[in-house]
Amino acid sequence: MLFHAVRLYCSERETDGVFSRAQLLALAEEAEVPDPIKHAATWVKRGLWEQTSDGWHDTGFLTINASHAAREKERQRLRDYRRVQRSRTAYAYTTTGEDRTGKQDVVTGNKGSSVVLVTKQPRPQPPASSPKTLERVHQDTDAEIDAVLAEAEREKARQRRDLLARARLHDLARKPVRGLKAQVQR
Repeated sequence: MLFHAVRLYCSERETDGVFSRAQLLALAEEAEVPDPIKHAATWVKRGLWEQTSDGWHDTGFLTINASHAAREKERQRLRDYRRVQRSRTAYAYTTTGEDRTGKQDVVTGNKGSSVVLVTKQPRPQPPASSPKTLERVHQDTDAEIDAVLAEAEREKARQRRDLLARARLHDLARKPVRGLKAQVQR
């Protein structure tokens, strides 16, 4: 128990397996392990720990856990990655308007009230829609919504039927055996 408590402590504090006598005593007290120095001497004898000037070093710690430097390097890599991701999506294109040349959009960003000029190609104009085309699109959309709602109602009805069937089976199972025999004989 103490051995694992020390490893957990070293992992959480990122000490690379190095811990002092005071830390060992505190962990032993918390884990309710008597005579932790005796256990430490045994683990030193077995080669699991090495004695240092102010405590011990867990020799197998870095074979299982990443070192503090490796963890810090990974954290820095993730910070850099997140910073790049945030810079790529720094502005939400909420309102747009073209300037006089038609080649730049004025975009209001989500970082404060700053205005950003984004250089881009002119937008292709969509084909003009007739009211008849728009009406057909709305009819198609309404039909799709009606189909989804009808399917949801059918599923709800199926679940209700299954629930009632289970309740009937439960009621039949609770009836006395004599009652079932009498029903079968009739």
